[in-house]
Amino acid sequence: MTQFIGTTTECVRHYFEGVQDNENDPKNSALAEFLKIPYAPTIRRWMLGEIAPIGQLLIKVRYFLQSQGYVVTELVALDPEVALLGKWFAYGEMTIDEVATVLGYSSTTGRIIQTLVVLRGESAPAGSKMRRIKRFIAARAPSAAVVPLKAPPHRAPHKASAAVRGNTHGGRTQDTPHLHEDGRAMRVLLMNAANDIANLTRVAEFLVSPECTEEDRAQLHELAGPDGVLTLIARLAPLCSETAFRKHAHDLIKGDTHG
Repeated sequence: MTQFIGTTTECVRHYFEGVQDNENDPKNSALAEFLKIPYAPTIRRWMLGEIAPIGQLLIKVRYFLQSQGYVVTELVALDPEVALLGKWFAYGEMTIDEVATVLGYSSTTGRIIQTLVVLRGESAPAGSKMRRIKRFIAARAPSAAVVPLKAPPHRAPHKASAAVRGNTHGGRTQDTPHLHEDGRAMRVLLMNAANDIANLTRVAEFLVSPECTEEDRAQLHELAGPDGVLTLIARLAPLCSETAFRKHAHDLIKGDTHG
């Protein structure tokens, strides 16, 4: 199985495939609940393809799609810090005015538009603005660890390669997309992984700091599962260097031969 990768427009179109024109359809109700707006008229018009999301709702729709397992290319292209600000806004942890203040937009006119331009990825903050964002996130690090978790992903079917189907060592059998057949898909996957690593690194720094208690860490292990952290470390270790990866590949081949 593989995630659906595309622009906001493509992901919205895919999300609404086969959806019934009523507020009780599970997909319509889930989106309405996330956005805190009624199904009609706005969501209904999106579903019918009459209009596209704009403004603040556009930002929130992107993060909703991400929560459903979609890889939205506009989000992947954002700086990790901007993506985190956008996520806090989308999940209601910050208002758009609060985000504007973090970005340093103080004028009474145009500050919301300027903020949306940044969150949409149309203008990347640099210099003093990026430093402001990083200081704000560092001060808010404990909150970063409790950003709502992603819902189980909505996935599109994809036939796995024979090599992957046959590999059952060290975990569950996984279907892997033929990403190298689509250069954009591989680029999006790598950018998404880089963003996730940056966000996880920031959270990990908090989890190993004096601010995180033994009880907090125990709860983390309970939530992640008894082997969750060890499994993550084992999966990432081969990425530390090509030497580590070659050893990992050699061990897999040896396991296939002698297992």
